[in-house]
Amino acid sequence: MIKPLKYHLVALVVLQVALCFLYGYHKVYNKRPFSIHQWRQTDCASFTKNYYEEGMHFLQPEIHWQGNMKGKTVSEFPLINYTVACLWKVFGEHEYLYRFTVLTIYIVALLFLFVMIYSTSGSFVYSYFATCIITTSPVLAYYSFSFLADVPALSFAVISLSLFFIFLKSKNQKQFIFSVLFATLAILLKASSATVLGIIGIISIVGLSGFSEKLSVQGKLFTGKLIPLMSFLASGSIICGWYYFAYSYNNENSNGVFLMETLPIWKMDDKVIETSRLLYSDQLAMCFNKGVWFFITLVTGWLLLNISRLKGYLKIALVLSLLSFFSFLILFFQVFNVHDYYLINTMTLPIIILVCLGAYLKTVSFNFFNTKLIILCTCIFAFNALYCGSITRLRNSSEDSLNKIYPFISNTEKNNFDNIHRDYSHSIQAVETITPYLRSLGIKRTDKVISIPDPSFNITLYLMDQKGFTATGEALQADSTKINEYINSGAKYVVLNDTHLLHTTCLARLNMSAVGQYKNICIYKLTGKQP
Repeated sequence: MIKPLKYHLVALVVLQVALCFLYGYHKVYNKRPFSIHQWRQTDCASFTKNYYEEGMHFLQPEIHWQGNMKGKTVSEFPLINYTVACLWKVFGEHEYLYRFTVLTIYIVALLFLFVMIYSTSGSFVYSYFATCIITTSPVLAYYSFSFLADVPALSFAVISLSLFFIFLKSKNQKQFIFSVLFATLAILLKASSATVLGIIGIISIVGLSGFSEKLSVQGKLFTGKLIPLMSFLASGSIICGWYYFAYSYNNENSNGVFLMETLPIWKMDDKVIETSRLLYSDQLAMCFNKGVWFFITLVTGWLLLNISRLKGYLKIALVLSLLSFFSFLILFFQVFNVHDYYLINTMTLPIIILVCLGAYLKTVSFNFFNTKLIILCTCIFAFNALYCGSITRLRNSSEDSLNKIYPFISNTEKNNFDNIHRDYSHSIQAVETITPYLRSLGIKRTDKVISIPDPSFNITLYLMDQKGFTATGEALQADSTKINEYINSGAKYVVLNDTHLLHTTCLARLNMSAVGQYKNICIYKLTGKQP
């Protein structure tokens, strides 16, 4: 690696650390999984906790929610969950190790992204600009310091793509093998990352077919067919093997806990317009602000009109990523009324667009090192960073100082999140610290409880580290037999964080006695034969 590039990578790390403070990570690093999509965050953390407590059996993942077969279920390939559990074994159980593991993978990916952009544009100025567009994405800023596997999946995809583009120039077979390896890891974590392996595969097939000149690559891509064929065969076998195992494991145990299928637009009844509105106004806004989206849209159109100026491998990458992006939106359209993190792995598209833009500007001998341009890029970066920081802090804390003065977030949004944080502090938050009290009552972590109300599988169960079941008051009223099923499955206690529900029919008829109270939470022991 040339020395100037090393210095710029160090500078990029320093810049990212500064952004971490702007995004308020120092205020939340030691907080438990909370805020938006706490449901999915606690699901991921629950896998790690059960690995840590109940034996490091990689192929026997479990969650706190017991459901069928004692909570045995699986979602994504548990690489991150298992790695963090190993770290806990060495350094002690600290949830911030989970956050920093995800963040470290993300920062490494940003370094590879910078290298990839520089290798195609030849400009450090543009490499900073394009990389900073990505790193000031609110959805990445929020989830790169969280518990989900989506950002690590995107990170591995970026590393894979960067190694592959470097391989196209160097013809170093090791770089190709590692690019396929990281693409495989990305797909194991999230199947939506398959775009990158598709790009690598199609470009490699063109190269193997003897049409390297169509890729605008000098010389042959491969000295023989063995390495690429074996790499793709191994990758396909591992991916298919894992997903076959995941489907089988879930079908045999707790099937239905995690989504293992598509949710396409054509299966929606009457909410297409409403979901479209939310996708545009909420979910896409979490990826970038409207100004950046306008810029990306404009650049995409320009690149398509001038696609002949792009190198062959970039043409393939651009077209395939566009097709993948819109296909994903259609196939998972039903989730976009609320699930912004589903868009994380579609961020491959803006990354490819920015890479292609740098390559295009290089072909027209664009002057990147222009004082006015640098000032403009700096201003854009500052605006994006403040926007991203404000959105991230809005999700993570109530009445943040930056949000009080930042003008581009409406009072409605601020009040909405203030109410979310306030309601949480008055209801579920006490569960975060209740575990020692439960143990003082003689309740072991394996003593099954019924946690009410909780619409999720694992939020309250994970936070208090208690095996058991969850339910809402409405669900119990709608199906009065459900609570009997839980009791017959071994539930010994009821943990209630809303005592108003005591008067509901399903709870009023139970034989139970109060054994303790912690803040707003009451604990009852189920006694005698239940009616």
